[in-house]
Amino acid sequence: MLLSNAVSLTPPPAIAASLAAADVDIAFVDMCLETHPALRAEDFAKRNTRYVAERSESEGVWGPLRDLEAEDDTTIAHRICHRNEVRAALHRIDVALDAHAAAFRSATPGIDGGLWIGAIHVCPEDVLDSMISGDPPALSIQLTQDAAAVLETVISRSINARIAIRLDGAVIARPVPYDPIVLGRIAISGPSRGTLERVLQTLGAPCP
Repeated sequence: MLLSNAVSLTPPPAIAASLAAADVDIAFVDMCLETHPALRAEDFAKRNTRYVAERSESEGVWGPLRDLEAEDDTTIAHRICHRNEVRAALHRIDVALDAHAAAFRSATPGIDGGLWIGAIHVCPEDVLDSMISGDPPALSIQLTQDAAAVLETVISRSINARIAIRLDGAVIARPVPYDPIVLGRIAISGPSRGTLERVLQTLGAPCP
């Protein structure tokens, strides 16, 4: 049931810490490439793409991880763009992103099964009614009062940012909420009718 969620509604410190560590070295290598464009640019692009994906994964669960870039300028100001220093920075980025991936797996047990809205697992006992309507189709879900209060907390952390809606581990939608959902009714649009019907089937089966 949602209120006995195994995933914390706030991110563990290791999530932000690992991304912040990667961010500092990404900023440093990016600075170096501004004056030395050929200095391992392809290697940097791969790390930066992975960083964006890793950060998006965590922010889809817990909302924006703020102030990761706050110390970049002062942290990298004294560093010199030597090739060896850039190589070391790329290695540290790998280490930090590996740490983030491990922290994410540890912090999100069970997220590969069932319906998840951000950090909350939606189970049948949390749902008063659900139905698909419209063309293009949308799935409307009305949560119980207790579940609605948890949803409001989660959505409030993701105002004006994308929140991940997962079905059996796959992200099926990334809506951007502009206001808290205070009455517990959420609409999922974007996925195909077939995917939304799978969500309905999931909501009809007990959570493990």
